Amino acid sequence: MEKAEIVSELKRWCRGEGLDETHALMTIVPEDVEISEVEETLETIKPLGRVRVRGRNFSARLNRRMFLCESKETVKEECSS
Repeated sequence: MEKAEIVSELKRWCRGEGLDETHALMTIVPEDVEISEVEETLETIKPLGRVRVRGRNFSARLNRRMFLCESKETVKEECSS
């Protein structure tokens, strides 16, 4: 999956879930990773503040789980590259 595809998927997903894109990030992880692991790991990135999973999906193309997360703080563009 290319960066442009990932960004497009994130924008669509945010719109569908009613999330502000400036507080959203998407993680792509192995299938056996649990929600709590994603939240705990992302919260170690202090500039994000509190992070909560707001959606999840399985990508057959990537054979991975995708989690849509919402952070308390604004996600800066340079963090999403």
